[in-house]
Amino acid sequence: MKISTKLMFCFFLLCFILPFIASAQAVDKPKYVGFNEGQQIVWNTVFDKDPLENYAEDLGFVTDDQIEIVVDNIWDPLEWDDDVVAWKVIVDAIGEEKDDNYDGEVGNEKDVNYVKIEFSIYETEDKSDANAWDAVDNFERYKFWEAEEKVYADIALGVYTRSIGLYIWTTDVIQKPEWPLFVVPKNLHWDDIVEEVDTYLEDHNDDDHYSVGTAKVDYFFQKKGVGLRMNAESSGNIEEFDSIIKYTNDGILYYYEWSYDGDTIAKFELDTIGGVYIIENWWWIALIAGAVIVGVIIIVVVIAMKRR
Repeated sequence: MKISTKLMFCFFLLCFILPFIASAQAVDKPKYVGFNEGQQIVWNTVFDKDPLENYAEDLGFVTDDQIEIVVDNIWDPLEWDDDVVAWKVIVDAIGEEKDDNYDGEVGNEKDVNYVKIEFSIYETEDKSDANAWDAVDNFERYKFWEAEEKVYADIALGVYTRSIGLYIWTTDVIQKPEWPLFVVPKNLHWDDIVEEVDTYLEDHNDDDHYSVGTAKVDYFFQKKGVGLRMNAESSGNIEEFDSIIKYTNDGILYYYEWSYDGDTIAKFELDTIGGVYIIENWWWIALIAGAVIVGVIIIVVVIAMKRR
């Protein structure tokens, strides 16, 4: 076998096995957990009360005090700050896998596996200052369930009346949302979650006011579900609330937005090189890059053979 042929063979072999090498992990954790203990995740954020003030006015409140009460009742439990530009989550601990008899709103599901997660949340008004991060919540714990659609349909339903999107609570009793669900299991079937929620809304005659759909992106020439879209409509002068939430293949939140009448109330974008665009378009960028690399190698090999 000629050297040039050997080089080409080695190159294509490397291209084939590289994804498997990159995905190999020595960490002993369930396959549905796509993050690691000690991992830090940062999101660029936007928070704005003004759309909620418009909502209060549309409800018919006219005085500043009345509007402030309405806004504070929604805003304060969320622990958001207009001046904050980024949130950071540190995964403090991932527990051992256990199972539990899950009994939720959508339906009964027994013996669902989970791991307990412990994490801390920080916020900052200046990302350039490493010492400017302030604690939002420290050492929060909750059960991170495997990819069971009924579980995550229940979580989505928890706040569907405001169309805030997929949220989590740190207590077993649903009281108030505190943050978007930063991580979900790998290989979660979003279409199945939508089907579960739709069935619930129809059974409770709420499907005229609230709706949920799958957030999809182009993926290898087809549409792939990556999260949820939610919408809340009301009668009269009340405009629509909308939310969208998307996750990476590892189940890490990369985009979340909640809006009223098209105006953003809150937005989270994963802080990565290239941001959301690269995350959603990496596959065809990789195809083009791969084609360019192969083309360059072929040219080099041809030139080398001609010089022999």
